[in-house]
Amino acid sequence: MAQDRVMDWPKPTIDQAISAGMALATHYGRTFGKIDTGEQEEYEPLSDRDAEQKLLDLADHVMDGTVNTHVEVAKVVRSLGTKIGPMGSVSTEIDLAAYRVSHAILQKQSAFVDQPKS
Repeated sequence: MAQDRVMDWPKPTIDQAISAGMALATHYGRTFGKIDTGEQEEYEPLSDRDAEQKLLDLADHVMDGTVNTHVEVAKVVRSLGTKIGPMGSVSTEIDLAAYRVSHAILQKQSAFVDQPKS
């Protein structure tokens, strides 16, 4: 029987997590991000917990190869609306989840493609 591989995520300091969240929002976010997602991003109001979960899921999807473009990452980050921004996020949990996303992207960036599959 094959066992599911468990990812051993790094444990960042609060400062590292906040910096990662700010960098993620700056690079992929709506305000300063230069990635064209090809669509008008809409977001629905999310609780902090839902925003955190979207980021945790995104990190998992990057690691398993389901998400493999910067456009896909930008869509998720922009869907969070004001929960994460270039000046920081609304909670430490969101920052810690953003750190996971940034870590996953760094681990898998060589597998990223320019455009999503049509």
